[in-house]
Amino acid sequence: LTASPVTPDTVSPITHGLSGGSLAASTPVCTWYGSQDLAAHPDLYKALVEKLGRDIDERFSGDVDGKASGILVNTSGWIEELGYQLLLHAAEVLRINVILIMGHDRL
Repeated sequence: LTASPVTPDTVSPITHGLSGGSLAASTPVCTWYGSQDLAAHPDLYKALVEKLGRDIDERFSGDVDGKASGILVNTSGWIEELGYQLLLHAAEVLRINVILIMGHDRL
């Protein structure tokens, strides 16, 4: 599960050494669950999502522009039963208000 601030540095394929954005502001916040099987430890996964939310809040605590622009979150594609519940949990905890579903990763 990853979350990345939406800044010109993170959405542009061009990187500039002289840009005003700091590395800390544009570096994704990542959490490693430790397994490919979310069903193995769903409570651990939920706790890690909650920690990710706290980490994002901490990162944005002094960055008004970053907080206003939001984040991009990449989650699992598992959408049946427990997987759907985990996605709903992530959306709630991370205060996600727009969900983009990609049917093809090459888009």
